[in-house]
Amino acid sequence: MTDDDIKAARALCEAATPGAWAFMDEAYPWVAGAVDEDIAGPSTVVEFNECGEQAHADARFIAAARTLLPAALKALAEARRDVDHTRDGFRQSHDEVIRLMRDADDGREFDRRNVAEIDRLSADLAVTKAALVEAMAMLEDVSFDYSPSDWALWMRDLRALKAKV
Repeated sequence: MTDDDIKAARALCEAATPGAWAFMDEAYPWVAGAVDEDIAGPSTVVEFNECGEQAHADARFIAAARTLLPAALKALAEARRDVDHTRDGFRQSHDEVIRLMRDADDGREFDRRNVAEIDRLSADLAVTKAALVEAMAMLEDVSFDYSPSDWALWMRDLRALKAKV
């Protein structure tokens, strides 16, 4: 998802009627809109005068998207921050390994502690690199077509990835 896509999605969220939305299908036409506590349901924002499963699904999607899209944008921003943080850690570990190797090549004292430190940093580097690759793949696969359960799984996987680093 490009930065322009994210800006467009945020603009849509900011322009829409704020607050939680609901879907009512007890009567016809079906309505989806912002919750109005004075009338115990949505104030009419969108009416669906067409019958059928597709119109019903569209109305439910519109009501759910008002809450899910901002949450998805927030999760995406957090995921991008985590990727940046992981990338920074990868670079720092890589730089430290290079520094230690240069110290060894320069004929400076190279004892077992340096070897152990290089091994530890190399292992950290491998874990960080794997987590970065996995996080980048997750970001490439993000879709606003996810259902709430898909978002829950995506967030669970992202939290598990974050715990690895």
